[in-house]
Amino acid sequence: FGQDCVNDTFYPLGCADMLQVANVTVHAAQMSLPHELEKVFDMITTDANKVMNLPAYGLEEGCNANLVLIEAKKIREAIALAPNRPYVIREGKVVVKNIRKTEYLF
Repeated sequence: FGQDCVNDTFYPLGCADMLQVANVTVHAAQMSLPHELEKVFDMITTDANKVMNLPAYGLEEGCNANLVLIEAKKIREAIALAPNRPYVIREGKVVVKNIRKTEYLF
């Protein structure tokens, strides 16, 4: 499972966001049951590693600690709501910090 359409003639709406690709896949393939959402999420995360065979991939001790933190409590929220991704971590170091500030004015 992959996607190479980033602002090209075939698909000019691509933005290199795999959660967006997952959202479109869920709609197009009608994969909205809980176990299907989990499969689609796996497609954009762990299944990609199965194809690419990246060394030291995962969350276990000794792995490279390459990950994107997603502000979502459930897979459904991650796919449906396009949540903020406050940190991107590569080899254990924060390489992107994207903090949103919400102010309640009431």
